Amino acid sequence: MDFQRLEHLEQVDLVKWLRRKGYLVFAVPNGSKLSGNAGERSRQMQKLKREGLLNGVPDLILPQGPPARLEMLCTAIEMKRTGGVPSDVSEDQRKVHEDLRRHGWLVIVAFGFQDAVRQLREYGYEV
Repeated sequence: MDFQRLEHLEQVDLVKWLRRKGYLVFAVPNGSKLSGNAGERSRQMQKLKREGLLNGVPDLILPQGPPARLEMLCTAIEMKRTGGVPSDVSEDQRKVHEDLRRHGWLVIVAFGFQDAVRQLREYGYEV
């Protein structure tokens, strides 16, 4: 079973769902695959890092805070596969999530589409 593909499909479903509901949501493509040989990929990665690529940034950003927590500025969603476990969150991700929380963001780690919808509803999103 291809778990990366499953995570991808869960994220695609969530983006479609949120956009149908009228929410602005966009992806941070940190997990993108680079092309070319090893040297070309290395140069591409160095260029992206100079441009601001940061390991651990959540997969999705909703640039509006959760309706039930007006003091929070934005919402970030880290998508994991359905059936995943908290240890699937990398150390880089944990660090960035904590930094975002310190800056007033809501950060959700969702294990699939249904879990994301459940958590968003808990924070007052109409999904």
